Amino acid sequence: MVGELNSVFLPEDSNILRQPISPEIPRSDQFMAEFDQRGIFYSIFRDISGKRVWFLGPELMNLERSVLPMWVESVQSGVRTQIRFLKNDHVCVGYAELPRDEHELLIEIGEHNVLTKVGKNYSAQFKDSRIVYCINKDNDLRWVKDWAAFYVKEHGADTIVIFDNNSQTYTPLQLEAALKEVPEIKRSKVINWPFKFGTVDPVAQKLNKPAHNLFAQRVAHMELYLRYGMRAKSILNVDIDELVISAKRRSIFDVVQQRFLGCIKFDRYLVENAREHGTANDLQSFRDYYLRNKLHLGRQDKYKKWAIAPSRLRSLQKTPILWTHRIYGALNPYPTSKEFKCYHFAGITCDWRRQEDREVEREWQHSRSNQLEFDQNLHVKDEFLAEVLHDVFDEQTEEAVQ
Repeated sequence: MVGELNSVFLPEDSNILRQPISPEIPRSDQFMAEFDQRGIFYSIFRDISGKRVWFLGPELMNLERSVLPMWVESVQSGVRTQIRFLKNDHVCVGYAELPRDEHELLIEIGEHNVLTKVGKNYSAQFKDSRIVYCINKDNDLRWVKDWAAFYVKEHGADTIVIFDNNSQTYTPLQLEAALKEVPEIKRSKVINWPFKFGTVDPVAQKLNKPAHNLFAQRVAHMELYLRYGMRAKSILNVDIDELVISAKRRSIFDVVQQRFLGCIKFDRYLVENAREHGTANDLQSFRDYYLRNKLHLGRQDKYKKWAIAPSRLRSLQKTPILWTHRIYGALNPYPTSKEFKCYHFAGITCDWRRQEDREVEREWQHSRSNQLEFDQNLHVKDEFLAEVLHDVFDEQTEEAVQ
């Protein structure tokens, strides 16, 4: 594993805390346990150029009024400067120009002075990589290995990076050991990412206001890009339950690396949690799922997934802002790709979202783990998907036997 985390949190007795929308309306203890009130920066590290330091954290929300402007002082040289922040509604991204040899900083956050260290940048170690990455919590190790093996075989990925977000069924070291069992992976890194994932705010839902208070995942995107991925050939962002397939069986890395502006976006398509030959309760694999809903053969929703070639991206600001379903601040004139589909497998889930989001109204997260009986009037076999799964996973099984 690589990457020390230099995090900054407000003290527990702080007079200022991050608050949800309309904080005067009481929230449950469960909601507040998932809401990060004190996190300012999850990671502080040197830029790939060495000229500046990046400060990454969750969206400040109401804290902006109390902590901005924010100043930082180099302990060694005494250089004092203001941290500049890139405006967006998803994540806190700050930077400051500081001497290259500075490794300890004093940050002024409202009434608090916090001493912290500057982490290293690891982009050079991932030079020319084809990276697939995700955030993970308790997904079965068999699924994780199959997911990684798919992208190696179907797309030519050579590097897997996983942000492990408080898994309870195994340790980050056990997860990393499992990845090393996947043939042809040159690099596999598991980053311990112990921050609160976040949740949906039921009060904001009822008020028809932004309700997704998400913390860990949004910061992980920027950590991957700025700290590990700046010298990568290409990067693909997909979850453990998502497999991307080209209608021409082409590598998404090959395609995005050839694009002049280095980006590609594509739609998700839901694969039902139903099997053609029954609904056994034992742990299933990707190859068991290839049924689609006849009434919903189009894209799952409006949300896209993406891949990029960092050296070709043209940013409109200091850095693009990477988000789960979009890239902000980069030129991307290309329409949504019709060649690539992101198949979203409802049956590949450990169900932790349902267990933690009991109070909220969600679209399908709460029912996706319920196995459906095969219904020939409702379900249709995606022949192309079934063929690809057979090619990739049956071949993988044969190789394991040999």
